[in-house]
Amino acid sequence: MNKKTGIILASVIGVLVLCCGGVFYLTRTTLERVKETVQQNRNFVATTLEKTGKSWDESVFAEVADSAFLTPEGRDGTKKRFAIFNKKLGKLKSLGKVEDVPQSLVTKSGEKDRGFYLTFTADGVFEKGKGKFKVTVRNDGPKPKIFAIALNSNELMEMTDSGLNEAKERLKKATEGTKK
Repeated sequence: MNKKTGIILASVIGVLVLCCGGVFYLTRTTLERVKETVQQNRNFVATTLEKTGKSWDESVFAEVADSAFLTPEGRDGTKKRFAIFNKKLGKLKSLGKVEDVPQSLVTKSGEKDRGFYLTFTADGVFEKGKGKFKVTVRNDGPKPKIFAIALNSNELMEMTDSGLNEAKERLKKATEGTKK
Protein backbone atom coordinates (compact mmCIF):
# COMPACT_ATOMS: atom_id res chain seq x y z
CA MET A 1 0.00 0.00 0.00
CA ASN A 2 1.47 3.36 -0.92
CA LYS A 3 1.47 6.49 1.21
CA LYS A 4 -1.37 8.21 -0.70
CA THR A 5 -3.71 5.22 -0.32
CA GLY A 6 -2.89 5.01 3.40
CA ILE A 7 -3.74 8.68 3.93
CA ILE A 8 -7.05 8.33 2.06
CA LEU A 9 -7.93 5.17 4.01
CA ALA A 10 -7.05 6.85 7.33
CA SER A 11 -9.15 9.90 6.39
CA VAL A 12 -12.16 7.72 5.48
CA ILE A 13 -11.86 5.78 8.75
CA GLY A 14 -11.55 9.05 10.69
CA VAL A 15 -14.70 10.46 9.08
CA LEU A 16 -16.60 7.22 9.79
CA VAL A 17 -15.50 7.27 13.45
CA LEU A 18 -16.59 10.93 13.78
CA CYS A 19 -19.96 10.19 12.15
CA CYS A 20 -20.58 7.17 14.37
CA GLY A 21 -19.60 9.18 17.44
CA GLY A 22 -21.94 12.00 16.41
CA VAL A 23 -24.84 9.63 15.85
CA PHE A 24 -24.17 7.96 19.22
CA TYR A 25 -24.06 11.36 20.97
CA LEU A 26 -27.26 12.60 19.33
CA THR A 27 -29.07 9.35 20.11
CA ARG A 28 -27.95 9.41 23.73
CA THR A 29 -28.93 13.07 24.10
CA THR A 30 -32.36 12.44 22.58
CA LEU A 31 -32.99 9.45 24.83
CA GLU A 32 -32.00 11.46 27.89
CA ARG A 33 -34.41 14.24 26.89
CA VAL A 34 -37.21 11.70 26.40
CA LYS A 35 -36.52 10.16 29.83
CA GLU A 36 -36.51 13.63 31.38
CA THR A 37 -39.81 14.51 29.68
CA VAL A 38 -41.41 11.25 30.83
CA GLN A 39 -40.33 11.90 34.44
CA GLN A 40 -41.56 15.51 34.31
CA ASN A 41 -44.90 14.31 32.91
CA ARG A 42 -45.14 11.60 35.59
CA ASN A 43 -44.63 14.25 38.31
CA PHE A 44 -47.12 16.56 36.56
CA VAL A 45 -49.76 13.80 36.51
CA ALA A 46 -49.22 13.00 40.21
CA THR A 47 -49.58 16.67 41.21
CA THR A 48 -52.61 17.17 38.95
CA LEU A 49 -54.45 14.07 40.18
CA GLU A 50 -53.82 14.92 43.82
CA LYS A 51 -55.09 18.50 43.43
CA THR A 52 -58.05 17.49 41.28
CA GLY A 53 -59.09 14.42 43.29
CA LYS A 54 -58.95 16.25 46.62
CA SER A 55 -61.32 18.98 45.45
CA TRP A 56 -63.09 17.69 42.29
CA ASP A 57 -63.16 21.36 41.35
CA GLU A 58 -63.39 21.84 37.58
CA SER A 59 -61.61 25.21 37.79
CA VAL A 60 -58.56 23.60 39.42
CA PHE A 61 -58.45 21.03 36.61
CA ALA A 62 -58.95 23.74 33.95
CA GLU A 63 -55.54 25.21 34.81
CA VAL A 64 -53.80 22.09 33.43
CA ALA A 65 -56.36 20.87 30.91
CA ASP A 66 -56.00 20.74 27.13
CA SER A 67 -58.10 23.14 25.07
CA ALA A 68 -60.85 20.53 24.43
CA PHE A 69 -61.76 20.67 28.13
CA LEU A 70 -61.90 24.46 28.08
CA THR A 71 -64.81 24.82 25.67
CA PRO A 72 -68.21 25.48 27.29
CA GLU A 73 -69.27 21.89 26.50
CA GLY A 74 -65.99 20.51 27.80
CA ARG A 75 -66.21 22.47 31.05
CA ASP A 76 -69.83 21.42 31.54
CA GLY A 77 -69.02 17.75 30.90
CA THR A 78 -66.02 17.87 33.25
CA LYS A 79 -68.08 19.54 35.97
CA LYS A 80 -70.80 16.86 35.68
CA ARG A 81 -68.25 14.02 35.65
CA PHE A 82 -66.44 15.42 38.70
CA ALA A 83 -69.77 15.78 40.55
CA ILE A 84 -70.44 12.07 39.94
CA PHE A 85 -66.93 11.14 41.09
CA ASN A 86 -67.38 13.21 44.24
CA LYS A 87 -70.81 11.72 44.99
CA LYS A 88 -69.91 8.08 44.36
CA LEU A 89 -66.25 8.00 45.43
CA GLY A 90 -65.70 11.06 47.58
CA LYS A 91 -62.42 12.91 47.86
CA LEU A 92 -59.06 11.35 47.06
CA LYS A 93 -57.34 10.11 50.22
CA SER A 94 -54.16 8.72 48.64
CA LEU A 95 -52.64 8.27 45.22
CA GLY A 96 -50.49 5.30 44.27
CA LYS A 97 -47.41 5.40 42.10
CA VAL A 98 -47.91 6.98 38.67
CA GLU A 99 -46.81 4.42 36.10
CA ASP A 100 -46.19 4.57 32.37
CA VAL A 101 -48.51 2.66 30.09
CA PRO A 102 -46.20 0.47 27.97
CA GLN A 103 -45.82 1.68 24.40
CA SER A 104 -47.90 4.78 25.06
CA LEU A 105 -45.47 7.28 23.58
CA VAL A 106 -47.14 8.78 20.52
CA THR A 107 -46.05 11.67 18.34
CA LYS A 108 -48.55 13.40 16.07
CA SER A 109 -47.73 16.09 13.56
CA GLY A 110 -51.18 17.12 12.33
CA GLU A 111 -52.08 20.78 12.63
CA LYS A 112 -54.84 20.21 15.19
CA ASP A 113 -53.46 17.27 17.18
CA ARG A 114 -49.74 18.03 16.97
CA GLY A 115 -47.76 16.95 20.00
CA PHE A 116 -45.92 14.34 21.97
CA TYR A 117 -48.40 12.22 23.98
CA LEU A 118 -47.70 10.02 27.01
CA THR A 119 -50.21 7.89 28.93
CA PHE A 120 -50.00 7.01 32.62
CA THR A 121 -52.04 5.11 35.19
CA ALA A 122 -52.32 5.49 38.95
CA ASP A 123 -54.42 3.80 41.61
CA GLY A 124 -56.38 6.01 43.95
CA VAL A 125 -57.97 5.40 47.33
CA PHE A 126 -61.04 7.56 47.91
CA GLU A 127 -63.36 8.13 50.86
CA LYS A 128 -65.88 5.60 49.48
CA GLY A 129 -63.74 3.15 47.49
CA LYS A 130 -60.88 2.62 45.10
CA GLY A 131 -60.31 3.53 41.47
CA LYS A 132 -57.72 3.61 38.72
CA PHE A 133 -56.90 6.76 36.79
CA LYS A 134 -55.74 6.68 33.18
CA VAL A 135 -54.32 10.01 32.03
CA THR A 136 -52.88 11.09 28.68
CA VAL A 137 -50.60 14.11 28.67
CA ARG A 138 -50.05 16.26 25.58
CA ASN A 139 -46.72 18.05 25.15
CA ASP A 140 -46.85 20.64 22.39
CA GLY A 141 -45.97 23.85 24.14
CA PRO A 142 -44.04 25.17 27.09
CA LYS A 143 -46.16 23.22 29.61
CA PRO A 144 -47.75 19.76 29.44
CA LYS A 145 -51.54 19.61 29.37
CA ILE A 146 -54.01 16.88 30.31
CA PHE A 147 -55.37 15.61 26.99
CA ALA A 148 -57.57 12.82 28.38
CA ILE A 149 -58.53 11.58 31.82
CA ALA A 150 -60.55 8.54 32.86
CA LEU A 151 -61.37 7.00 36.21
CA ASN A 152 -62.45 3.38 36.47
CA SER A 153 -64.00 2.14 39.69
CA ASN A 154 -66.53 -0.48 40.73
CA GLU A 155 -68.30 2.21 42.74
CA LEU A 156 -68.89 4.18 39.54
CA MET A 157 -70.32 1.11 37.83
CA GLU A 158 -73.03 0.39 40.40
CA MET A 159 -76.45 -0.03 38.85
CA THR A 160 -79.67 1.09 40.39
CA ASP A 161 -82.24 -1.61 41.08
CA SER A 162 -84.29 -0.50 38.05
CA GLY A 163 -81.15 -0.49 35.86
CA LEU A 164 -80.29 -3.98 37.05
CA ASN A 165 -83.82 -5.23 36.35
CA GLU A 166 -83.73 -3.73 32.84
CA ALA A 167 -80.42 -5.44 32.14
CA LYS A 168 -81.81 -8.77 33.35
CA GLU A 169 -84.85 -8.38 31.07
CA ARG A 170 -82.65 -7.59 28.04
CA LEU A 171 -80.48 -10.63 28.80
CA LYS A 172 -83.57 -12.83 29.21
CA LYS A 173 -84.98 -11.67 25.84
CA ALA A 174 -81.63 -12.13 24.12
CA THR A 175 -81.24 -15.69 25.39
CA GLU A 176 -84.86 -16.83 24.81
CA GLY A 177 -84.25 -17.44 21.13
CA THR A 178 -81.19 -19.57 21.81
CA LYS A 179 -82.95 -22.10 24.11
CA LYS A 180 -84.29 -25.28 22.50
